[in-house]
Amino acid sequence: SAGRLVRQLLTETMVLFVLGAAAGLFVAYVAIEGLTGFLATGRRPILLDVRFDWRLIVYALGVTLVTGVLTGLWPAVRALRIEPLSAMKENEARLAGWHRSKARRALVAGQVALSLALLVTAALFARTMANLRAVDLGFSSSGVLTMSVDSGLPRDAGAGAREQVWTQWLQRVRALPGVRSASLSVLTPLSGRNTGTTIAVPGANVRGEVRLNHVSEDYFRTFAIEVLAGRPLTRQDAAGAPKVVVLNEAAARIAFAGRSPLGERVELGDAGLYQVVAVVRDYKHLNVREPAQPFAFVPLWQPLDPLSRLTLSISTATPGSLMARTAANEIRDIHPKSLVSDVIGVDAQIDETLVSERLLSLLATGFAVLVLALAAIGLYGIVSYAAAVRTTEFGLRLALGAPRSRVAAGVIAEALLPVVAGIAIGLPLAMLIARAAQRLLFGVTPADATSYMIGAGASAVVAAAAAWLPARRACSLDPAETLRRGSEAGSGRSSP
Repeated sequence: SAGRLVRQLLTETMVLFVLGAAAGLFVAYVAIEGLTGFLATGRRPILLDVRFDWRLIVYALGVTLVTGVLTGLWPAVRALRIEPLSAMKENEARLAGWHRSKARRALVAGQVALSLALLVTAALFARTMANLRAVDLGFSSSGVLTMSVDSGLPRDAGAGAREQVWTQWLQRVRALPGVRSASLSVLTPLSGRNTGTTIAVPGANVRGEVRLNHVSEDYFRTFAIEVLAGRPLTRQDAAGAPKVVVLNEAAARIAFAGRSPLGERVELGDAGLYQVVAVVRDYKHLNVREPAQPFAFVPLWQPLDPLSRLTLSISTATPGSLMARTAANEIRDIHPKSLVSDVIGVDAQIDETLVSERLLSLLATGFAVLVLALAAIGLYGIVSYAAAVRTTEFGLRLALGAPRSRVAAGVIAEALLPVVAGIAIGLPLAMLIARAAQRLLFGVTPADATSYMIGAGASAVVAAAAAWLPARRACSLDPAETLRRGSEAGSGRSSP
């Protein structure tokens, strides 16, 4: 009866869907754990309250049930419309199979279009990541470890007591094996922290905003920031010495456009006059994408405001975890109440500034691979079905002397038709997605031809690979055996 046929087709469909749902739940569990772990690391973790519980399982099973029923009803209802006598005739059945496959081909073309759009998006994000990684930061991050340190001294402790603790920290850490240099500062590159003040040139109508950093000697050496002119800061730039400042290129252009700032005096906020003793190279401060910010560096021992919590930066050849423990022990040995926190390598800190780009690239690539795999599976099913229907035709062509390579090429060419249609649909769709995500790109345009060629090429290669096995089976047929079975099927006899 019709009801029995529908139940049978729905049962077969639901078995497949339940197996797929079980695999999907496992993948979901791994993905949730990986994503929450990915975002929960670093100095500023993002904590997501996402748990793999019964609600997710019920939701997944509900979606699976509804989708399975809808998917199973379509071929079931279609099967009920077939006339029994027509279905028994081989030619008409083959023709019916050909027309029914058009819907499948349309679905495969849609999958190819979607996978192409995601592949192009993934390629654009991958190139964005490569461009961001290749940006000249203006400093060296290799082997540099940073940690936030607080002396633990009471609030009423004088500046002299704090400076004494800072000096002892630097002396002890610099003496550790494997330490190339060490420095203290308020800010470090790409730490996410920012302070600023105003800069003015006496006797000139020049006033602007600059970022302000208090640094000890060896700061520029620790981060390999090039001193372009003048001298770096030294320990002699102490509290009682003449006030000095180092400007970067951007700050020098603001205050002294077209002339050398060395030896000139600038006014920083309300702290008075500071003499410019050096100009250093610009470097990235808040993130990799930003242009260079104007910076003024004053000695740690000549602060504009009272300082307490600082960042210790260590350039070392020793593994970061070992150096962090050793340096922390030395700091606490000097003053037991000293607090050490936020230990991180500068390379890892750079990765933190790129967390959104890394996440987008990872998700886009994952979804692109998933949809491309679905398209390949669907294409394989269509080509296998079409090749099975045309088995007698292939046997006859081979018996008449057709080259096996031509038979295989015909199968693959037929398989590539929905792929070509999918690529034609997917390219404009990829352009729309790329334009919508334009602000997330860096060093690459939404119309980047290389990314589109990568996406289209990957789609064509995967499609050819999916069609290869059915084509191989078609060209390896035994013509005599194939024709014998075809004649027996046409006459209604079965082979012994």
